Amino acid sequence: MQKMEQKKVMSSFDIYIIVRELKGSLIGTYLDNIYQINEDTFLLRFRPGNQTLVIQVGKRIHLTEYSIAIPSAPTQFCMALRKYLRDGKVVDISQHHFERIVSIQFASSEGRFQVVVELFSRGNLILVDENLKIVLALRYARMRDRDVVRHGEFTHAPSSGLSPIEIDRNHVASLKDSEPMPIARKLTKLLAIGGQYAQEIAARAHVSDKIPSNLLSDNQIDTIYEAIKMLASDLQSDRTTPQIVLGIEGSPLTVQPFTLKICNGRETKNYLTFNQAADEYFSKLAHILKETTQAENTQREKEKISRILEMQTKEMTTLQKEVVSYTEIGETIRRHAQEIDLLIGLIQDERSHGFTFADISDSLIGPEKEGQIPQTIFRHLDAKNRVVRVELEGKEFPIEFEESPYRNASNYFDKAKDLKTKLENVEKSIANTKSELETVKSKVEEETRAGVPLSRRREKEWFEKFHWFESSEGFLVLAGRDSSTNELLVNHYTDNEDVVFHAEIQGAPFVTVKTAGRKPGDSTMSEAAVAAASYSKAWSSGFASADVYWVNPEQLSKKPPSGQYLGKGMFMVYGTRNYVKGVSLRVAIGILEKENELRLIGGPRTAVEAKTRSFVELCPGKTRSAALAKKILYLLSKKVPDNVSKIVRTLSLEEVQRMIPAGTGDIIE
Repeated sequence: MQKMEQKKVMSSFDIYIIVRELKGSLIGTYLDNIYQINEDTFLLRFRPGNQTLVIQVGKRIHLTEYSIAIPSAPTQFCMALRKYLRDGKVVDISQHHFERIVSIQFASSEGRFQVVVELFSRGNLILVDENLKIVLALRYARMRDRDVVRHGEFTHAPSSGLSPIEIDRNHVASLKDSEPMPIARKLTKLLAIGGQYAQEIAARAHVSDKIPSNLLSDNQIDTIYEAIKMLASDLQSDRTTPQIVLGIEGSPLTVQPFTLKICNGRETKNYLTFNQAADEYFSKLAHILKETTQAENTQREKEKISRILEMQTKEMTTLQKEVVSYTEIGETIRRHAQEIDLLIGLIQDERSHGFTFADISDSLIGPEKEGQIPQTIFRHLDAKNRVVRVELEGKEFPIEFEESPYRNASNYFDKAKDLKTKLENVEKSIANTKSELETVKSKVEEETRAGVPLSRRREKEWFEKFHWFESSEGFLVLAGRDSSTNELLVNHYTDNEDVVFHAEIQGAPFVTVKTAGRKPGDSTMSEAAVAAASYSKAWSSGFASADVYWVNPEQLSKKPPSGQYLGKGMFMVYGTRNYVKGVSLRVAIGILEKENELRLIGGPRTAVEAKTRSFVELCPGKTRSAALAKKILYLLSKKVPDNVSKIVRTLSLEEVQRMIPAGTGDIIE
């Protein structure tokens, strides 16, 4: 069994199979949206089918069934991609010359474009127009072999080698030419393949992968050529056996589209498609790397804050000593004011008689002056700085000889006072730093204790295209999100036995209580009225309440009075309306644990409260949905048990935003 390194990036073989599968899945679909998850990772969502393609530049491309947290706001690059590609149709997907390069071609309202995904080291994501001009690039650069500049001519990166599909025996025979090196390494230079497949070719040819290339016999050249053609045949056939190869203790070691000889004897886990195998392997690999990187970053943050705290503590200790020292010097000067005054007077007197500072200093020093005051306290005369250094009570310090002793004492007390103010500020900074450090320590402990599990994307229910909630009595209540879903709700999802609500204001959705033949109680009727009021224009207008009415479905009609026109989502209401006056505008968003997964639920407070105690309530306000969604998840994370708090903070901000009426609001504390 050969030693194997864990696979970190897709090979050209992987990409060949992935592209073949993506052709069958995505050609003819439409790009619903693009999200940039981090610097080099993108999600592309397609309809119909709700398929999600993950692209990690320089590493991987595959469909994913996992839930990936989406940033609350798109990057500028992401917004630019949306401008050109959103709602565009996928017309082709191809691999460039068996390289680790994938091209996805779109036809959109802006024209025809191709997204070139480079999956080699320091790869790129480049948007190219139909004239092969670069429209956008994740990274711009001028290089020796090509330039990636805006509006410049697009050219692919130089080839990394020949395709094993197109190779002939003469190419293989050239392995013996030029610089001799181990055959596995020589194969990676000849072919556009990685080390793993070079080893596989050697294994199938029954040749040591370490044999020097110049020592190959003609027979070995033939067997290597046959091994390459056999590998190419496996690649082109439909008989793929997608699998993850497991290493020690069952940990994933590599993912491959078909069985490799170098993996004989290792445990494998098989999948129906290579996209599924790649998703399982690379998504978990990326998740582990993210968790590890996050923990390392947090640890570095902790160490940085600890160093800051250490410096602040040293500064505090130094300031404390200086405050004490300056205060003691001031008090010493006061106690010895007479001796200091004599010294200052002597210096000033001799200066007035024309003596130099050197003469004065000499006159104050010498054995004949010992025991005389003030000479006994004199240590040094600094003419430049106009100070004289004295020693009193075992302390040596400078005093200004042009100021009185009491002025000198006051100066030292002032210095001590200034340092006390600085000390107070440092102590406040230390308190803040300690608090910050405790927060980071808790974060480190939390990340060490348990990471956020990688979860599969939940398939949405049919009713999730609308605003919806389950009433406290168990009735499904639906509300239109816009004119299209309003029309859809009334025409296709409202039955004769249902009840329809509408706010008495222009720009309000229809709200349907799905009765399934049962009679809804007062609680359900009240909750439906709250939804009708809250999701109406009354919310964005800042109203505290609104009037709502309910009718039977047969009272709705698309036939307007003569001379009038009804737009999409609009209906005439005929007959008696049953009013509910002064309905408060309120929406609650909560966390529900269902079938071992956490789900966000929204609706009137009483409906949400019947399902969970972990919720927050909103009212009309000015906070935009992006900021509000972050705060909602933070508050919800504080209301749930510790073991799920971290998971709550990673839930989809986009999903929370979809539950916020009119995209703004405030939290009711």
